[in-house]
Amino acid sequence: MSKYIRMIFRVITLGAIYIIVQKLIAVVVSLVCFVFNIEEKVYSYAGYCNLIIILSVLMTFFIYFFTLQFKGENIFLYCKFKITKYKTVLYAFFLGMSINILAAVAINFIDLQQYESTDIELLEIMIKQNNFIISILLIGIIVPIFEEILFRGLIFNELKKGVNIYLAVILQALVFGAYHGNLIQGIFTSILGVVLGIAYIYTKSIWIPIFIHIGNNCLSIFLSKNLSEITILSSKLVITIIILSILVLTICIRHIIRCKPNNKQDVFDI
Repeated sequence: MSKYIRMIFRVITLGAIYIIVQKLIAVVVSLVCFVFNIEEKVYSYAGYCNLIIILSVLMTFFIYFFTLQFKGENIFLYCKFKITKYKTVLYAFFLGMSINILAAVAINFIDLQQYESTDIELLEIMIKQNNFIISILLIGIIVPIFEEILFRGLIFNELKKGVNIYLAVILQALVFGAYHGNLIQGIFTSILGVVLGIAYIYTKSIWIPIFIHIGNNCLSIFLSKNLSEITILSSKLVITIIILSILVLTICIRHIIRCKPNNKQDVFDI
């Protein structure tokens, strides 16, 4: 029992560190803006969020980095930043994009938009206010790299020390979904989390879930920036896109599964 309590405590601590750092930096940035009388029109909501995200990610990463260093671990080896074939990276990127398309279709088809929280609305405002390149760099690349280090590299590896690998995949996916803080994102990021966890197991490299995540986020940014044009697509074109997405999804998953080691035991020895 004590083993599970320690595992839960460590997982909660890993997530709490990032949340606490983010809140503290938000308070500091707000205070600086207030003290120096920096008006909102100068920095905008997007600029405010950009600064908080960058500082939070950097500070939290260094906390994780030095914590592992203190324990005699190298964060890059621990999280398995293993050299990967560019072909597999491309498959991972397109897998992330196809998942995003199917999720977007599902949200519109089931009419889940009515359950959107203010968090999603604020994220959309941030993306629309941001320059496209800045959005891609920040939300499309930096955030996915950090989140994969946290959820697959640290939390998943922590969970598998206390439970079997199948349960660890489910638990890290649920934690990943809960972290996003709202119903719609929670459901779909949990499903995405399972895919990311399985990709991590089969390829034994964190680069693959990173590029799946990057593909997913980059397409989200593109869709948010071009929402008005996308909503007027014909039903035939939408069906074609769905079929192509399912085809791409199948091909990409098939390739990633083929990356597993010859020895079945090696798949689970991550």
